Amino acid sequence: MASLIALGLLLLLTALLSVALKVMLSPQMLKTAVGTNVTINCDFVPDAPVEPQFLLVSWKRNNELVISYFKGGIRVSRVGTRFAGELAKGKAALFLPEVGIEDQGDYECTVIASPDEGSATCTLRISASPSVPPVGPLLELKPGFRRSLRCEASGFYPEEISILWFKISTVETLQEMTGQEIQRGNPVRNSDGTFSAVNVLTLRAPPVVGGDSYICHVRHEASETLVKQRVTITVTGSLPWYSWFSITCAVILLMALLVMFIIIKYKQLVDLPLCLKCFSKVKVQILLQPAEALQGQFTSGICSFRGCSLQARKCVLAIRKNDVETQVLERHYGREDSAENRLKLLEDSINHFTALGCPELSPNIFISFPADAKKHDRAEFVYRVIETRTQRTWEASTGFTVIGVPQDIQLLDPGPVKHGDHETLICTVTRFSPKALTVKWGIGAKGIIRTFSEESYGPPEYKPSVQRIRFAAIEYEIKSPEYTENNDRTVSCSFGLAFQVDVDAHDQREFLCEINHETLDSPLKKRVCMTVTRE
Repeated sequence: MASLIALGLLLLLTALLSVALKVMLSPQMLKTAVGTNVTINCDFVPDAPVEPQFLLVSWKRNNELVISYFKGGIRVSRVGTRFAGELAKGKAALFLPEVGIEDQGDYECTVIASPDEGSATCTLRISASPSVPPVGPLLELKPGFRRSLRCEASGFYPEEISILWFKISTVETLQEMTGQEIQRGNPVRNSDGTFSAVNVLTLRAPPVVGGDSYICHVRHEASETLVKQRVTITVTGSLPWYSWFSITCAVILLMALLVMFIIIKYKQLVDLPLCLKCFSKVKVQILLQPAEALQGQFTSGICSFRGCSLQARKCVLAIRKNDVETQVLERHYGREDSAENRLKLLEDSINHFTALGCPELSPNIFISFPADAKKHDRAEFVYRVIETRTQRTWEASTGFTVIGVPQDIQLLDPGPVKHGDHETLICTVTRFSPKALTVKWGIGAKGIIRTFSEESYGPPEYKPSVQRIRFAAIEYEIKSPEYTENNDRTVSCSFGLAFQVDVDAHDQREFLCEINHETLDSPLKKRVCMTVTRE
């Protein structure tokens, strides 16, 4: 009884004498760019030498564990993370390789050297500079024609960005372009967490020969300098309409049309649409539409509907895939459909759309969307004009392919193996994007497979390099993928399943490797049968 009282008094005295451990972080606010290596220093000063078995060091991001040390063991939840100092000397710096958007947040370093403890926090902010492809530098345009100039910024973070078009005067002063000739798209989030945005300037060439220069300014907090892209528009050729003969013919034609309209309007002698049928020339032209794009890549397209018709008509965009056509956008023009004279989104394959140009004579439809293999791969984009009264139709179409869809997987056949040997099954999947995918392993016989492992890999989730799973009294090691970058911006990787061969558990058994990816309608599966001998 006396010994218990003495022990209690000793513990109470230790608690009363314990003090907060001094933990120092530097810097307390850290800003860096995507893809850089980051080290956050954490120094602690114990009152006395600390035994390793009584030391616990942990780093957390937004209250989620990143790395920890306890009793000589290190636990890591982010690939590549490590301690960048000697813990025994009070150095617990955190090293983060090639940081991404998902790594930003508040980091807390906690040190417990029993009975003392302490913690400190640091804020990490990640930014990415925009990539702005060149616009020009020189473009030619015929008098009276239109041209759309796209200033696109991609791969930036955070979302706030300024994209402005300016006209450069003869004295090198800048005049900001505003009004209907400017179409600004809202930033769109990419699959890697960054953003993309586009600003379209539509120009109509004047009827005189000459040239004007325009410049696009892109300003973002991650860029130290203002990004500028300059283009010069040169008007070439001459307009035949400005000869006296052409002007006279145009005036006579307009007067004839006016007289015809008055006769039909008030005398009802002739059907005006029939009289103007020979003048109804409609042309559908695709001005911009890439043939392929990477999964999740921000993609744009512009289609022009040119013609002169007094009949009401409807402009349509449809996506045709696997002989199934889905109407995505439509817009009505003309007096008969004035209540519906607006652009309507009918299906969510396109996330940004707008009408450019003259709406009654030559409307342009501008679309932008992230490439989605399930909706767009090996599909056909169909732009169509339909006259409401006669149902006459004009159309133009273009094919589209999404890169990054895994086509097949390989599971190597190990051949006959011996009881007690160590075997590794390798499952390989090629040419896919993005990196995130789910892998299942299963075993069975006679077509009945039982799944014993399901793991997700790739950002934003990172798994340890090896997972050990015990199934049916056999221990399996699930090895994380090894990614290889391909020239077409896709990746390939291999997965390993390691185990000790057991004749009772594995002979004449089928192993299943199943891969699921965001671009697939159904998972890819591959099976291999194992033969085990006792010799």
